[in-house]
Amino acid sequence: MPYFLKLSFIATAMVLPLAVFVWWRIWAIFRPFSSKKYIYLKKGLGYLLLSFLAYPLYGVIWHYGGMDISYNNQELWLSVYFWFGMVLITQLFWCLLLFVIIHLILRFGMADFYQRIKSRLVYIRVGVVVFVVLFVGVKSVIDFSKIVVEEAVEVEIAGLADNEEIRIVHISDIQADELTNEEKMLRYINLVNDQNPDIVIFSGDLITEGVEYIPIATEMLGKIQSAHGVFSVFGDHDIWTGSQLASYELEEEGISLLDNQNEIIEIKGFKIRVSGITEAYSRRVSSQTLDTVLSDSTYADVKILMSHQPSERLAASAKGYGYDLFLAGHTHGGQIVLPFFFYDVNPANMETKYVAGSYQEESFLVNVNSGLGSSLAPIRYNAPASISTILLVPSE
Repeated sequence: MPYFLKLSFIATAMVLPLAVFVWWRIWAIFRPFSSKKYIYLKKGLGYLLLSFLAYPLYGVIWHYGGMDISYNNQELWLSVYFWFGMVLITQLFWCLLLFVIIHLILRFGMADFYQRIKSRLVYIRVGVVVFVVLFVGVKSVIDFSKIVVEEAVEVEIAGLADNEEIRIVHISDIQADELTNEEKMLRYINLVNDQNPDIVIFSGDLITEGVEYIPIATEMLGKIQSAHGVFSVFGDHDIWTGSQLASYELEEEGISLLDNQNEIIEIKGFKIRVSGITEAYSRRVSSQTLDTVLSDSTYADVKILMSHQPSERLAASAKGYGYDLFLAGHTHGGQIVLPFFFYDVNPANMETKYVAGSYQEESFLVNVNSGLGSSLAPIRYNAPASISTILLVPSE
């Protein structure tokens, strides 16, 4: 069974108890109303929760029916609808749970006040439920299409002349597919060019699935206007789908693919070493190879390590070998980030402490770019696409 279908079953199993709670609370909220419009609304919300299960059911029927159900050949709208449902249920859950807690506090701790506002609470609950449904829907659409140009992070480098700076633009996870199309990729690349980069780092994952999307993804990267080149590493999906074709197409576009290799470039009289390490689920770099690449004795004023996955092991090694920057992607910024009271829940937290943005560790900087596209779940929530800029500036 394809992994994206397995992921939908895992998500369903995790969210199902929350869905039961949400259904129970929605029926309780609408119980005092007897007019037809509220009855229809109550039933409609209940059926809405049930309808999200259509996607896993569709997947089982198609998979065991011998149909071609690759990621690009599935009913994509149904997948989007399912993942929207998973987000909606979790957001409704914590809102309705909060209502239960407030209800208990008011009823048993502030009884007189509770009796005075009891009739109004019913309408407040209904309003909040409707608001959450609309808010999650609108925000899901906005976050999927939104591209954030992050505020530039400065890294001080000894020896740079006053008023000089080197602009490094970091991007990742283009994930070209049916949803991340040419128009969206071109908008992303144009924003990259607006940063006037001296050097661009692409930390892997050209496509989501299917070799047919590799040429268009590399063509888009080829439109980057970088004064001193574009450097890339393999991502998980590149390796799974067709690393040889990806390598060929990147080379055709003049993009340097570093597969456990170093390259030295000179910018404004400064020697910069770019080290590319292949770190993916199916191709983990060995400790011996990692040490060989990072211990290169060739002189460089600035040392940059790039990899697809923001591995804590790689970060520690880079810091130990005196690197200035570690740039990675893979996480999509969490892709689906669910606020639960005062804590943000997302899948990437289980894999690494480096999820999104910049992490300053003394003179060592880790930057994890959220990428452009989506992976497995064709939706983004609280984790829009991003473009990162790192400025090398003179030290004071």
